[in-house]
Amino acid sequence: MQGEPVLVADDDPMNRKLLAIILKGEGHEVTTVEDGVEAIDIIKRKEFKAIVLDLLMPEVSGFEVVQHLIAHNPMILERVIILTGLDEKYTGRFDHSLFYAFATKPIDRVTIAALVTACVRGEPRPSAIPGDETAG
Repeated sequence: MQGEPVLVADDDPMNRKLLAIILKGEGHEVTTVEDGVEAIDIIKRKEFKAIVLDLLMPEVSGFEVVQHLIAHNPMILERVIILTGLDEKYTGRFDHSLFYAFATKPIDRVTIAALVTACVRGEPRPSAIPGDETAG
């Protein structure tokens, strides 16, 4: 049995590898991309139950991916988990309620696995993420 499709968009190859290992270990079918151009392209062609999106990427940033989704497919934002090292000063420009969750780097294996699994299952959005100072 194949797991539910999950997209990981992060320019850091170590983060992509780590997230793929964690999420595959949870039984998810994981696709990874290294920039926003690839993320937008694959989101147009394939449906994902969860999208883990880094905000700072070359070419097209995660911020720009979000703007594209708002313009072309706003309902998918409910399945987006923002994973970032940025603080509230930068992420505050987004209405956090648009997304499934915000999680901060460094990656916490248990937290990200739980968030993605809950998102894939269609569980309600968490009200706060342990260790996430951007929740509010």
